[in-house]
Amino acid sequence: MKNPQKTANTVVQVSMDKETKKQLDFLTKYKGFDSPAAFIRGMVRVEYNENIKEQARSAVIMDLIEEIEDIKDVISLKDEDVVSWQDVKKELHKRNK
Repeated sequence: MKNPQKTANTVVQVSMDKETKKQLDFLTKYKGFDSPAAFIRGMVRVEYNENIKEQARSAVIMDLIEEIEDIKDVISLKDEDVVSWQDVKKELHKRNK
């Protein structure tokens, strides 16, 4: 991946269903990035060469899926009407200790 900026922007522009878009927006805010593109750049900023490009891409996707599942799990424990970013962050922090 020669240009992480261009790749991140392309990933964000790919059409997504509403649920995936919501999850990407949530992770962007949760991780403290300004935009989904900045979040993806942060996730894929590693040394690339042509041989490991596909492996790295798969690893990033697997990490995202795992993180989304953790967040979904935390949210499902809360009253659906009262979920704040701070509650989710606190719960995830407790689990990751």
